[in-house]
Amino acid sequence: MASTSSSASTKRPYSPPPPPPPPPQQPPLRNPFDPDINPPLRNHLEEIMNKRRRIEHNQDKSLIHGLQLQEHATRFLEPNDLTLLQQAIEEYTQTNNESLMKIFKSFAHQYVNGFSLKLAKILELHPSLQTRTEIVALILQTLPRGINSSMSLSILLELKNPLFNSLKVESEEILFPSLCEMMGLFADRLYRFTYSSWVELLQYVCDCISGDVRSNKKKGLLLLTEFSALVVQNREFWLNQGNLDLVFSNISNLINSMDQELNALAFNASLSLMLLSKDLQRTDVYDFLLPVLLNIINQHGEEEILGNRIKRLGDLAKLDDGNIFKGKLGEVFWCMIRVTEVEDVSEELKFYAVCVIKDVGSANLKEMGSLIKNLSHEEVRRVVTIAVNMLSCVIDDPLWYDVDDKNCITAGMLDAFYHGVFLFKSLTTDGHEDVFVPTAIEMMTMQYVSHVDWWFRCAAMLAISWIAESNIKGKVCMHIHDI
Repeated sequence: MASTSSSASTKRPYSPPPPPPPPPQQPPLRNPFDPDINPPLRNHLEEIMNKRRRIEHNQDKSLIHGLQLQEHATRFLEPNDLTLLQQAIEEYTQTNNESLMKIFKSFAHQYVNGFSLKLAKILELHPSLQTRTEIVALILQTLPRGINSSMSLSILLELKNPLFNSLKVESEEILFPSLCEMMGLFADRLYRFTYSSWVELLQYVCDCISGDVRSNKKKGLLLLTEFSALVVQNREFWLNQGNLDLVFSNISNLINSMDQELNALAFNASLSLMLLSKDLQRTDVYDFLLPVLLNIINQHGEEEILGNRIKRLGDLAKLDDGNIFKGKLGEVFWCMIRVTEVEDVSEELKFYAVCVIKDVGSANLKEMGSLIKNLSHEEVRRVVTIAVNMLSCVIDDPLWYDVDDKNCITAGMLDAFYHGVFLFKSLTTDGHEDVFVPTAIEMMTMQYVSHVDWWFRCAAMLAISWIAESNIKGKVCMHIHDI
């Protein structure tokens, strides 16, 4: 027993675990400058084939490319004769052959110079109306907007006279809108290359607007509307030669014309004239025209016409540097509010009206603040109603329930919602809590918090939070029991 116990009490000596195996030997880094190292063999033929495959994969499948298009170019563009191309265009106008249109679109993208020059020469020959209409549409495809274009200056200078001659002889009013759009784009492209005004074209516009022929007046008004600010830059022509006053007086008369078509065209041309007068520092022009145009909008009329006018007014507001609308924010504000209050007006039109308020108000913050501070109880109610209607422009989105997604907060918010945010937050800065706070809280609690539609309840909760956040001087606390 003693020997057993003594052997059991004997402890074995501690032996450490074996060391880990050494890491595998790494090959030494290759010296890229070692002349003894040969580069890998390159299969140039395979590289060329792979490059071609990548190019073909990225090509626009709606167009023709490569040798196949070159065959058509040899047939239609290389001969000096215009007959083949004109016949192909006429055939398309009669048959709507999609293969021909595919060829034309491919020319417009890959043979811009030769194709556009041939089109202009055919247009100058004054073919049938259908052919002219198609040619103008094709030329528009070769004149992309912006500064990037593969069209060369030499081609632009060659296009100048044929296009101008076609414009002067055109008498079909149905073609005027697209023809004037084409001339506006072409004149803009020409100016970007030459940095000089096309005086002959500007003079033609003035002659058309001031003349007695109704169709020419339409053409002149459309041209002035389509011209960019760059095209009309010529202080000598407009001021020293008196052409600005000439056009201004004629457009002022046409705005009040009983001819509804000329009236509508004069409205659009007036917006371009105001931008021109701003650059020429003729404040009297836009100070007169803007109230007149707002009064025309106040007459409402057909929604399509009204919507077009408000969109164009919004475009003017985006291009203005604060001078045209300076001192006129109140007129613009209430004009747009009245538009949103028209019975059965579309949500899209309401959106554009509030968009104008936002653009003009953002550029004139001091004037906007002064306007808001002087709103009456009834006026606050009108504006709050519109703001809440905009805030209700939300849709149920699955991202709301995914709190880990960074977009969950803004998901489902439509563009109109953010215009409502602008309008309501503008109201919360009025500085007169005795007017805005009780009126807004009453409307939220009585009309919207218990509304049957959840999007109005959501809008009410957001509105109450903004009221509390922006009016923390004590007045809002008096109305806590109402919330």
